[in-house]
Formats: sequence, structure tokens, C-alpha cells
Amino acid sequence: MPDLQELIANGDPIYVLNRTGRYLEKQGPYILEFKEGGKRAHTVIVPATKFPFLLSGHVPPNLLAQSTELYAAFTKGILELMEPDAAQAEMEDPVAQKVVANAMRKFQPTTRKAKAPPELIGTDDRTNRIPPGADKGISGIPETRSQLRVAESESGVNPTVEQIVMDLKSDPTLREEKYLELAGMEGLTQDDYGHVMVNLKKHKQILQWARTSLADMIGEDGVAAVEADHFMEDEDEVGAPTRHINSRSRRGRKK
Repeated sequence: MPDLQELIANGDPIYVLNRTGRYLEKQGPYILEFKEGGKRAHTVIVPATKFPFLLSGHVPPNLLAQSTELYAAFTKGILELMEPDAAQAEMEDPVAQKVVANAMRKFQPTTRKAKAPPELIGTDDRTNRIPPGADKGISGIPETRSQLRVAESESGVNPTVEQIVMDLKSDPTLREEKYLELAGMEGLTQDDYGHVMVNLKKHKQILQWARTSLADMIGEDGVAAVEADHFMEDEDEVGAPTRHINSRSRRGRKK
């Protein structure tokens, strides 16, 4: 791993990788707090993607150099410091740029237009004192569709991938957002790519991404065999069973 102090002294950009997936069931955003003069000066969220994050684009170099929390994250392996040249080369990919921007967008504050409070109805019934459409719960974490699924998958497919597939089946207009979520996920398996290919055939961009990623794992011949096995039937219904794409199924094929 490169030396943080040396990079800062040379005026190099500081890129980090989010490695929370090594310690959690799935990768999640990591919050860093930077202090100056004993007081909190900056809070930065390192998004949960497989791509480098430009930390020095959000925090002054002097705070990076003095941060014991940042060094602790490196020591524990939660974050990984990258060589600037390698990180910049990876981030030249427009898809990588869009993935990181999409992930960061989820943590940007939203503004609400001020409205006059609606008249309270039914003073004798406490349940009727809540204005129509009011938020009845309190949460400090922005909810996403993927957070709705908490049970572990029994199919061997990443639960987040399954949730994204269901989200797209119910609302195809989420295509770009969900594509970027998939493209930013770390540690996807052959089963995950196969699930996407079988269930999202109508989304050409996502299908091509899954096909290319699977080819990197099992080769073009393996992908061709998968397509021959699974693309003859239409399985576009929500909840359609996914035939898993793995090495065992390939070994079982006649040569």
C-alpha cells in the first residue's frame, strides 16, 4: 500500500477503496469524521462501490494527514489506499464515474417546499390528528428499495441483486439507476450474473453488462452454453425460477 504522508507531501490525489464487504454480509457506505482543533470539521461518506473514491476531493490534505480515524480504517482494512495512477486510470471509465456519482447522490440532502400545515381533523380520535401524507416514522438513514429485503436468499443469488431485478420488473424506468448499482457491486458471482441475464433480457444495456462480466469469469464458450440453455424460454415473470450458472452445471454437461 502506498504511503499516505508521502502522497500528501507530493501533492498527489488520495484515492481509497471501500472494503467493508470483508467484514459485513454486504458492502456498505463508510463514514469518516475529520476533526480540526478538537472539533468536527468534515464528514465524508465513502460510497459502497468497487471503484476508487477521491477522498482528497472532499477533505483538505492537512486534515487527511492528521486523521487518526483514517489511519485506523487503513490498519483494520476497512479502507484501502490506492496508487494515484492506478486509481485515475480506473476512473477514466465513464461507467465508473457514473457509478460513484450515483452512489454519492443518495446521500445528498434534499429540500422540501414549505407548506402550510393542513387542518387537523377529528380531535376525539388521536389517529386522525396526523395530517394526511405525514411521515409517521423517524429515520436517520435514507431508505432505499434494496433495504426492504432483509431475509437471506435461499437461491444462492445475492439478495440485493434479486431486489434490483424485482425493482426493475415493477418499474422499468429505474433502468439507469439500477444498472449503476449493479455495475458498482463487488464480489458478484456466476449465479448473480446468470440471474440478471435470465430475468432482465428486455434491458439490453444491463444484459450486455452481465454477459461481458460473466464472460470474464467463464469465457465466451461458457456464456454461449448458458445462453443456449436459458434463452430459449421466456422467464420474464416476477419470481420466475433462476437456473444457477456455476461450475458444477458446466461440469455436468456432456462433452
